[in-house]
Amino acid sequence: MSFFTEVKKRLDRAFSDTLVPLISMSSPPEEIARGAFVGMFVGMTPTEGFQTILLTLFWYLARCIRGARFNFKIAFATSMVSNYMTVVPLYFLFYYTGALAGRVFWHWESPVSYGEFSRLLEPLSDLIFPESIMMILDISGSLLAPLFLGCLPYATVLSVVSYHVALRLVSEQGKGVSLKSGEIKKAGT
Repeated sequence: MSFFTEVKKRLDRAFSDTLVPLISMSSPPEEIARGAFVGMFVGMTPTEGFQTILLTLFWYLARCIRGARFNFKIAFATSMVSNYMTVVPLYFLFYYTGALAGRVFWHWESPVSYGEFSRLLEPLSDLIFPESIMMILDISGSLLAPLFLGCLPYATVLSVVSYHVALRLVSEQGKGVSLKSGEIKKAGT
């Protein structure tokens, strides 16, 4: 068996073992789609380490607002788009985007390089929760505003796309379409 065949087989298995059960939930399609929206939005913000807390807070708030409920499991799974493997490249993208926008509109200083940025964040992986918060507060003076400003376009666009993709996948499944081994096939074919 070739390398690519083995990779495809593993991806198919991962897809059918993880994604299919998530979109086969009994929640209404709109709740699942809103879960994808909220999860992607939170996942694409510089809140690594606080994402579950934020999702839980949003979930409780959404339960109080009619028509705002979302599926927490979908939100949690979607928020995993940012994790400890992707945090430095994603945060640099957010920082750089925000720093460029800040430089254009508010005459902020030039952004730091990727190497310098990753060097600033490197110690975070070795720290425990309270110490990591203190370090973030120490380095956040010049990084925090560009990080949050720069994440907004990505979080907004990707969460809207996630909403529509999730809604379509769930709606397709509800119309007799089944998801098997990574492909969308009409039921009975």
